[in-house]
Amino acid sequence: MNEMTREKLCARIGLPFSYAQMGKVPEEKERFLWRLFEDDEKAFYHALEQEETPYQTALYLYVKWGAQAYASYKEAGISDEVYYDTFRDLEIWCDHCIRETGRPGMKQYTWTSLPLKRKIYRLGRLQYEPGVFREPVEYEGRTYLPGSAALEVHIPEGEPLDPEKVEESFARARTFFTDTVPFAAEGFFCESWLLSPKLKQLLPEGANILRFQDNFFVYGEIDARQAEERVFGKVLEDIRDYPEETSLQKSLKQYLEQGGKVGMGCGFIPF
Repeated sequence: MNEMTREKLCARIGLPFSYAQMGKVPEEKERFLWRLFEDDEKAFYHALEQEETPYQTALYLYVKWGAQAYASYKEAGISDEVYYDTFRDLEIWCDHCIRETGRPGMKQYTWTSLPLKRKIYRLGRLQYEPGVFREPVEYEGRTYLPGSAALEVHIPEGEPLDPEKVEESFARARTFFTDTVPFAAEGFFCESWLLSPKLKQLLPEGANILRFQDNFFVYGEIDARQAEERVFGKVLEDIRDYPEETSLQKSLKQYLEQGGKVGMGCGFIPF
């Protein structure tokens, strides 16, 4: 039977069920918010912001709607493993909300809404979002034009970027988007601080992050402070206030204090 309960989903992704109950809303309001979510996501996010506790309400709704989405995953032939792994983002970003606000919730509710409509899948170590190239990519004499189908790669936090697990994930994606959820992509692309060429100055040769970069043709860098957010937990205006608890924190802080910048690298892997 294609049934899933909120309690079971929470247990399997490591999210305390009590957290998911904190933002409970009346059924009538939930139905109203669901209609908005289905028909006009922008209006839904605006309505969510008007709630007294928007982060807690978002977590309550996403767990409940995530359990309801189980039937859609099964109808598409998607395994329980992929379903649970994909919804693990709720637990990851709930932890972020606790660190940032002191309370369980879902602050990144735009990003974490993607699994509800099967717009993203986690396959092993990495996540994949069917989309399009946002800018032209020149690679080995060929131009991949904006609007061409591509799989955007995202890197969930919480686990080392083990090269074997990364390779396994890419292989799974090629099969998954051919056999299970057909999507005729021309390649993978990724925009992440992990692809910044500047990291070659900060990390030892052979580091997992650099080995991850080696999978990609890195064709550009975006001026953004994602590296600081990911490495230090949040972006601070005074660089001197950043912690130095890890070797990467120490080297990145020193690099920033010397006037350096680490942006988001743009990478491509052809199919």
